[in-house]
Amino acid sequence: SNGSRPDALTGDFAFVTWRRSDESIVAIRDAFGIKILYYEKSSSLLAFSSHPSLLFDGGDLDERYIADVLCASRIEEGRSVYANVSVVPPGCLVRCNNEVLSLQRYWSPMDVIESQSTSTREPVAEFTELFDRSLAACYGGVGRTWADLSGGLDSSSIVMMSHRRHERGERTARLAGTLTVVDESADGDERRFSDLVVHDT
Repeated sequence: SNGSRPDALTGDFAFVTWRRSDESIVAIRDAFGIKILYYEKSSSLLAFSSHPSLLFDGGDLDERYIADVLCASRIEEGRSVYANVSVVPPGCLVRCNNEVLSLQRYWSPMDVIESQSTSTREPVAEFTELFDRSLAACYGGVGRTWADLSGGLDSSSIVMMSHRRHERGERTARLAGTLTVVDESADGDERRFSDLVVHDT
């Protein structure tokens, strides 16, 4: 089953499985940790939840975790704000067999083998094609799709690619317009970036 081959799973997920053959429990979290899964093990209970407060037993808070968050320090993997509650790290699974709990990493970006090719032309072309196709799947028809334009890399790329598709003759790819939310407090006004994109399209 995929429970024994978590690297074969794709997408965003966090779930717990029970395997009758060896009476083991396996909790798995997706590779990038989009979905969150917490667990708490006491002498008589192993519980899982997507919300840590549901597992909190009224004990202590993890002061070290709180200090690391406030100081923007590196947070040790597996910790949560509650001392008795742990989190399954991204790309990991927690297995409980005969009351023995073990943590196993099944995927890490460090394990990804880099391409042997010294040229970046092929991966860039592939990314551009996939990006183009993903945009094509999101249009709701002419004049029905708007873009939230912050001026950052993500939203600017979407607007510019949409403009490129329209210039190629893809009439259904034309955006109805862009929407930019402006925060004029402190340095929150980033129209100097979003305006550059608007002027180029």
